[in-house]
Amino acid sequence: DNADDDYDKIFNLNDDEDDSELKHKIKEEDIIQIDDFQSNQMILIQKVAKPFNLPYDVAYLLLKKFKWKENSMNDYYFENQLDKSENLSKLLNIPISKINGPLTGQIIGKGPCPICDNKDCDLYQLYCGHNLCCNCLKLEIQTQIEQEYFPVLCRIDHCNSEIMIQDIESFCEKEVFQTYKQNFYEKQMLLDESLIKCPKPDCPFYFNKKAFNLCYVGQCSCGKRICLRCQQDAHAPLRCEQIQEWQEKNEKMEKHMTDQINCENFEYPLKKYRRMHKNEIDNINTDKKDSSPPNESNNNKELYVKLPMKNC
Repeated sequence: DNADDDYDKIFNLNDDEDDSELKHKIKEEDIIQIDDFQSNQMILIQKVAKPFNLPYDVAYLLLKKFKWKENSMNDYYFENQLDKSENLSKLLNIPISKINGPLTGQIIGKGPCPICDNKDCDLYQLYCGHNLCCNCLKLEIQTQIEQEYFPVLCRIDHCNSEIMIQDIESFCEKEVFQTYKQNFYEKQMLLDESLIKCPKPDCPFYFNKKAFNLCYVGQCSCGKRICLRCQQDAHAPLRCEQIQEWQEKNEKMEKHMTDQINCENFEYPLKKYRRMHKNEIDNINTDKKDSSPPNESNNNKELYVKLPMKNC
């Protein structure tokens, strides 16, 4: 009994005692929603753009290149002399002529479209230098949004330059743009290595990894308890490896039971063996009838045949 009490005390498993160690509720400042994430991104972009004298769009692409790790970006910036336009242009795949200004596109006049082969249409030039007509650009943006490509890219000649969100807003309807914006920032949050999404369906919350307790357990505002290591339901005091091992064994047992049920040598209703010789069936029915207790009707009972078990 003393050993059990000590175990409950260590892992706070006694319902009558404080179980805050295993039910560590994450603080509100560590819980992040999409609007919070967007605001934090804008603040970080402005923080980088001002001292390095970079346009907002260029600072955004630079931070994104380094997965929003400001310190890593700063170190690389000075070590590789990114203050020189040609080095920064090569890293971000931006023409030097565009490196000091906004990366939104512009209408450049009439000309042939490489997508629809229209010889005389209004051409729109993206910052990467590729031109296409406004109708084709609108259709391309809508197609990528429907196919859930985030972010939307220029796919002419496998360019893969990101189309700026200002251009997407200009060529999309308001509802479509809001959907894209929501999914775009969700994708950004999933790629952020410092954040974890609550695994509960339809829960909008993300939280910082530093918010977890010593047992690697945190509790979201929605009530879901999560393990930091495997990012699944909390399972302390069991280790993630133990849970994984148990799941593998459980899957093997389920497969074994399925194989047993599907095996041809298992017990099955007699009606599935009508292909047996009629005489054999009559003999089996006779044996069953003789062995039945008096006044007991077997008419409504399903007859089972136990065949010899072989190597299944």
